[in-house]
Amino acid sequence: MYKILLRQSETFPKDTFTVWYCVDFDGENSEWRECVQDIISRLSNEHVIKEVNVPAFEKGEDFVSLEYSIDGKLLEFSCDFLLYSIFVKTSDASLANLLRDKLADQVGWDG
Repeated sequence: MYKILLRQSETFPKDTFTVWYCVDFDGENSEWRECVQDIISRLSNEHVIKEVNVPAFEKGEDFVSLEYSIDGKLLEFSCDFLLYSIFVKTSDASLANLLRDKLADQVGWDG
């Protein structure tokens, strides 16, 4: 379904990590939302996560942001359909690293 991109930390902001997801090229791009739901489900086992601004899905969406709070801090997901990427950003760099590593332990690294 998805993997965590293994990259050099200096190439991206420290409060962000990247998820590569599988796309079926039907034009809907619903796969990224399925990945976000899976990520939220996995992280909810150890963190309090609440929706802040999560618009309804629109077929073919791209560059859409989904905002949540995680343990009182910002957690934002955005997608880039062309790059099969979900960018995960937090308001705290150490939290981003912690979440990235937890997810990678469960779903694996790519790169």
